[in-house]
Amino acid sequence: MEFRGKTKEIMAGLQKKADATVNAVMGRTGNFISERDAAELRERAGITALWCIAGFLFQGSAALGGTRPLGLALLMAAGRSSTVPVLAGALIAVLLGAMPQGTEGAIGDGCAWAILLAMALGARILLSTKYMDEE
Repeated sequence: MEFRGKTKEIMAGLQKKADATVNAVMGRTGNFISERDAAELRERAGITALWCIAGFLFQGSAALGGTRPLGLALLMAAGRSSTVPVLAGALIAVLLGAMPQGTEGAIGDGCAWAILLAMALGARILLSTKYMDEE
């Protein structure tokens, strides 16, 4: 019974935070959230959107010889707070067909890129947690 009460309490807290975030992004302040916190949340939402757009553009742009390693490179070089938005932008680019479309294998290429990006994220998480535990 105690577990159920704690779960309800945690869910209510998360719902309040989600409501406050939505209200801050929409520009509504007052009883919901302070003006300073609202400004901070809007700034974080803007930065996240910019990282997502960067991941999309880098994944869709070609380097020398028609290769497209820039999205993967940005994913591996991004900081902790920007890794997920870059991955989301790169996956959107892959899924929307920002990759070159040939007559054959376009879907297979997109799936291969999506799997490669997911594997790179997994390797990045694995390595960062391994080396963070050693400190």
